Amino acid sequence: MLRLNLGQRLRRLVLPGAAPGIFAGLRLSLIYAWLGTIGAEYFMPSNGGIGSQMIGAQQLLRMDLIMAGMLLVGLTGALLNLIGQRLEIRATRWRHA
Repeated sequence: MLRLNLGQRLRRLVLPGAAPGIFAGLRLSLIYAWLGTIGAEYFMPSNGGIGSQMIGAQQLLRMDLIMAGMLLVGLTGALLNLIGQRLEIRATRWRHA
């Protein structure tokens, strides 16, 4: 370790040690970005988003549309989490070997 220069130290020690935390943060940021997008539609309704469709269904008492919207939001969040996990596993294959 004492003979490594700065670039080698970053590549061989620092980045592999920080990779689990970096990828956990990226996975959480994907999920929070998705929830923020849905939440923003509640405050600034548009005509085509899932959140605005759910608000319109709530005003018309259409529980089927509300439940379908909730299911779609949940499935998309789960899919984003799965994509983040796959990227983490692929980028840190050395941890699982």
